[in-house]
Amino acid sequence: MKTLQINLAAVAALLLTSLSVSAQTSDSKSNSTQRVEEKQKITLLNEIPAASKNSSTVGSPASTTTRNSARTSEYFGMEKKIIEWSIAGEIPASLPKHIEGQTKEQYNAILKDWAKNNLSLIKKEYHAQILSDEKPIKKVNK
Repeated sequence: MKTLQINLAAVAALLLTSLSVSAQTSDSKSNSTQRVEEKQKITLLNEIPAASKNSSTVGSPASTTTRNSARTSEYFGMEKKIIEWSIAGEIPASLPKHIEGQTKEQYNAILKDWAKNNLSLIKKEYHAQILSDEKPIKKVNK
């Protein structure tokens, strides 16, 4: 009788252990798939341009306006470069803004002409590049 009780207790312990391990495995699998899905969402969000993240409906007039304005900003997307070159560390008020329809080359030529006439607003290390007859100002890769 005692051996039957011991055997029954051992079987019950094994059964409970296997059930708890099974429950933990299924929980970890669901957590694992949730993590993978979240990582995929984060990756996709990082691939989406910031302008379209803000728009609620893809293809709506608001989203196309946002995308177009991001492409053709007031300074043709060169704000960081302009700030980097500026002595004051900000975009000078007299700096000409990009006009819709201008190509990047045209706008760069306008910026170079402006820079030649406003050397006092630009850091000295860029003066030689501005005064040279090379191509207009290009972005410098760091």
